[in-house]
Amino acid sequence: MKFVKGSPIRGFNNTHWYLHLKGNEARDFVWRLLQDNAVKFLADPHATNDYASGLAAKASTQLAERVLLGERDGYYVNQKGGMCPELYGICHTKDTDNFPGTPKLKVSRWQKGTHFYAKVNGLDVVDTKGRYKWGTEADAKRAAKRFAKRNDIVL
Repeated sequence: MKFVKGSPIRGFNNTHWYLHLKGNEARDFVWRLLQDNAVKFLADPHATNDYASGLAAKASTQLAERVLLGERDGYYVNQKGGMCPELYGICHTKDTDNFPGTPKLKVSRWQKGTHFYAKVNGLDVVDTKGRYKWGTEADAKRAAKRFAKRNDIVL
C-alpha cells in the first residue's frame, strides 16, 4: 500500500501520514469503513444527539459514495478513518503494509467510568458484533488484538 505524508489544507505545514487509495482498493476500503462507522454510530446513544459527529459522518459518507459510484478514482485516508479528496505539501512516500510509525494499542476509560475503550493506531476498536466498549481492561486489550489481526495490523 502507498502511504504519503502531507496536509489536507493547502499551505498548512503540519503534515501527517495518509493512505492513498485508488480504484477497487478504495471502493473496498470505503465499503468496510462505512459498515464499521454505521454500526458504531447507530450503537452509540450519545452520537445521535451530537451535531458535529453527524455532520462528519455525512461528509465522510458523501465522499465515500462518490468513490463507490466511480465519480472519484481515489482519495486519502488518515489513521482514524478520516477521508480527504486532495493532499498538499507531500513530503514523503512509503510503500508498506501498515501506517508508518510505531503501532499503538491504547485502552482508556472515562474518569469514574465503568467501561473500557480501545484504539489501535488511532482507530476505534469495534468487534464483529458492533461492540466498542468492554467491562474490563483485559477484555478491551483482547478485543484490540483481535481487531488488529482482522485488519492486518501488526502490533
